[in-house]
Amino acid sequence: MKAFYCILTTLFLIVSCTQTNNELNQDDQLEQRNDNHRDYKIAHTSGAWNYTLTDGGHGSGTDELNYTYRCTYPLQRVKSMTDYLQEDGNPIYDFARTMTYNASGMIATEEGTENGDDVVRTFNYDSNGKWTGITTTVNGVTLDDEMTIDPSGQVTSYSHDGVRFQYVWKANNIKTIKIYVQPSTAMSKAQNSKALDQLGFNKQTNQALRSKVLQSLNVVQKENKSGFRGKTTDEWVLVQIEEQEVDNKVVQPFSSAAKGYPGTTGDGGYLTLTKNFIVKFTDYLINPDGSKGDVVFFAHNHTTETSNNLPKNVIYSLKIPAYDHDA
Repeated sequence: MKAFYCILTTLFLIVSCTQTNNELNQDDQLEQRNDNHRDYKIAHTSGAWNYTLTDGGHGSGTDELNYTYRCTYPLQRVKSMTDYLQEDGNPIYDFARTMTYNASGMIATEEGTENGDDVVRTFNYDSNGKWTGITTTVNGVTLDDEMTIDPSGQVTSYSHDGVRFQYVWKANNIKTIKIYVQPSTAMSKAQNSKALDQLGFNKQTNQALRSKVLQSLNVVQKENKSGFRGKTTDEWVLVQIEEQEVDNKVVQPFSSAAKGYPGTTGDGGYLTLTKNFIVKFTDYLINPDGSKGDVVFFAHNHTTETSNNLPKNVIYSLKIPAYDHDA
C-alpha cells in the first residue's frame, strides 16, 4: 500500500474588469449568490506542488487558471476563461471557454475546447426564467444525460451512461455524494460517462475513483448474470459514498465568478459549488449489504492562511490506500 502526499500553495488575486476612469472598490468585486452569500470574482489563480510517495517516488506540477470579465451588459460577468494544469511535464487539463448571456443577464452558453474536444453547454430556463438544466454537446453530439434540481436551484442528481451521482446538501454545503451504477449499461459505455468527470477533487482521486466505480460495475454485472441480485438489471446500485466536511468560517473559492450562474453550478459543468471551504473528503466503497467498506481515499486540506475569509495558502495531504503506481 502506498500513500500519496502533496503540498499546494495557491495565490488568489482579487481583481475585476474596470470601466474607464471608474476604479471599482472591493465591495464591487463581491458577488451575491442565490444562496445568500458573497464570493470574490477571481481573475487569476496559480498553483504549484511537489509530491512524494512512500516508495520514494516524487514529482511536481503547476496549474494556471485565468478569467476575463465583461465591461458591457451584463457588466462584470465572466467573458472567458482558460485552465492549464500539468504534472511532470504532462498536460492534464487544457481548457478554454467563452460565455454568452441572455437578455435577463443569466448565462446562456459556454463554448470552448476541453482537452481537444469541442464542448458547448446551453443553460435552459422555463417561462419564468427559472433554471431547469444544461444541454451539453461534445464534438457535435448531444449527451443523453439527466439532471435534477431542487426549488432553490441546488443540483440533487446527475446521471449519464450508467453512472449516477446523488448530492445530499446541508444548507449550502455538500454533505454526502452517493455514486450509483446501472448494471444493464455496457462497460464500454460506462467508461466514457461524463458523470465520471465529477469524481474526486484532483487527477489522482479522479483516477482512483473511476477505477473503483468501473470495478464495482463489473462485479454487479457478474452478480446479475449469476442470479445473485435477481433479474432486474436496470435498478441503480449504490457502490460508493463520499463524505465531506467544511470549515464554516472560510469561504470556498469557486472555480468561476459565480454571478450569472444559476444555483450551484459553474463553468465546466461543475455541479456542486459549495459555500464553505471543504477541509475533509473521505470516500468509501459500499458492501453488498449496504454498509461502508474500504476507504478509497482520504484527503485533508490544512488552511494555513486566510484573506477576507478566503483560503490563501493550503497544504493538503492525500492518502489513497490502493494506489499502486507512481502519479
